[in-house]
This record gives sequence, structure tokens and C-alpha cells, in this order.
Amino acid sequence: MDSRLFIQNLKKPQNFHDLFEKKQDLILDLGSGMGEFVIELAQSQPQFNYICVEKRMPRARAIVQRYEKRNLTNIIVIQTRFEWLIPHCFFNNHFHTIYLNFPDPWLKAKYSSKRSMTPQFLDYLSAALIPNGNFHFATDVDEYAEFGLNLLEDHPKFKNMLGEKIISKTPPEIQKTLFYYHAQKDNIDSNFIHFQKVK
Repeated sequence: MDSRLFIQNLKKPQNFHDLFEKKQDLILDLGSGMGEFVIELAQSQPQFNYICVEKRMPRARAIVQRYEKRNLTNIIVIQTRFEWLIPHCFFNNHFHTIYLNFPDPWLKAKYSSKRSMTPQFLDYLSAALIPNGNFHFATDVDEYAEFGLNLLEDHPKFKNMLGEKIISKTPPEIQKTLFYYHAQKDNIDSNFIHFQKVK
């Protein structure tokens, strides 16, 4: 198995199960940063295989170095923009859980169209998730949290696992990412959203 998968090798839907030594449920981490979140997950929950997608090559290399240092065999890193990857390279009903932690909120109105969270993006996620699969979204921007919540509440394939219209301010232990700690240091509350794909 290669340490990294470069995007030029991913031109069509892939069976990512075949890329791991062990066949286990797949978890997808979108925008993995330096990998501290996914590496902690891979160590604490080894019963899953992890695919992390990071657009910046230095960060992707850092993730590889970190998981190789820990001898983890249940992580693969893909260096690309996940907005491109999702509609082109994922089979339907493929992932147990998808995480999107602290994406760029694009706060200025003229850039709002660049946001990852769109109805079409949620269509892609719902297709990629297995029935009853989970989608976790975290942001330290209240306006973006409300925006994302409304999109998810309106989507016919998703159900709010926290209760209708509810956003949690209490982080699940596994979602205490580097960005969460940065926000906490600045006395900014983070928002945590958990939806499940309905059958």
C-alpha cells in the first residue's frame, strides 16, 4: 500500500476498502489539516479504516509522517480538494462516518458561494454514506453553524441526531481538534452538529 495517493491516480470511483490491509468500515475526514484529529481517532478506534483528504501538500506530508511514526496501517491520505474528490471518486453507500471539522466559513458575502456546505455537497455526502451513516460538522462561527444546520434540516436524506434544530456547544471528546483549542483560547464557543443518513 502506498503511503499517499495522489489525485492523478483517482479519476473514477474507487473501492477504497481494497487499499487497506484489513477490511473494516471506512471513516472519511475532510480537510484533515495536520492530521491530529484523524491520527487520534485511528489510534483510539482501530476497528475502522480512515481516509483523510487535505488539499495542502505540506500538511498531507505531515500526516503521513505522523502516522508512519506511530506504525498505523489504517490511514490513507489523499492530497486534493475534497470538493472535487467527492462527486468523482466515491462509491455510493461506502462510508460509515464523514467528518467536516472547522472548514473555512467564507464570511464575506461576496465569497459565500465558496462554502463547502451546499445542497449539492450534502447530496454527495448522503450518496457516499451507508444507510444510517453519520455526518459530523464543526465550526467556531455561529452564523455558519446555523447556515449548515438549516441546510441539513431541509435535506430529505438527513436526520438531526441531537434533536430538531439543535446545535451542541459541548464537543464530543473526539472532535476536540486543534481548531477547537484555538477557538477556546480566544474564548470562542464552537458548534457541533451530528446528522444521520436516513434509509
